[in-house]
Formats: sequence, structure tokens, C-alpha cells
Amino acid sequence: MGFRGHQPKAKTIHLKFSGKDKQIIKDLRNRFGYGPKKIRIKAQRKGVNMSISTIRRIIKQKGLSKGSKMEGMVLRPKWVRFERPYPNDMWQIDGDQNDDKN
Repeated sequence: MGFRGHQPKAKTIHLKFSGKDKQIIKDLRNRFGYGPKKIRIKAQRKGVNMSISTIRRIIKQKGLSKGSKMEGMVLRPKWVRFERPYPNDMWQIDGDQNDDKN
């Protein structure tokens, strides 16, 4: 009987992207301040092909993220409700002027 469900740990760790690739992403972010989508386009021109989510992850790991307003919020935010004190106070007319005689 052998081991069931137990795989030995791999001896070598295979990284999908090298430190050089990550450095290119970091340099593009520092130099231009672009977001992940634009950085992906610039990085592809330099021969680095990464997904937008991977680039976003690298930016966050390197401490280059500007953060999100929603990140780290424990409580639900208080959203502004569109309501009025009396019925029929919030009406809107969507009109269009048509010069056709039809």
C-alpha cells in the first residue's frame, strides 16, 4: 500500500514570470503611472505578456497601488438614496424634439 492523496513536495519552484519581467512592470508604473491595462500594452511591446490581474497583483505587491476607497471597509458604505419626502416629487421628462413632419 502506498500513500493516498499525498504528493511529495516539488524540489524546484517554477515561476511563471521572472524578476526581470516584474521589474519591467514596476518601472512602467513608476515612470508613467499607468494603470494595469495600459501597462499590459506597453509590456507586450517589450516582450512581456501578462494578464491584467497579474499586473494589478504585482503593482499591489510592490507597494505602488494608490489603494481603493472600498478596500478594507468592514461596514457597508452608506449610499445616497434617491428619494423625496412626498409622492410624485421626483418626476423626470425625457423628451426629444423631432423635426420630421411624421
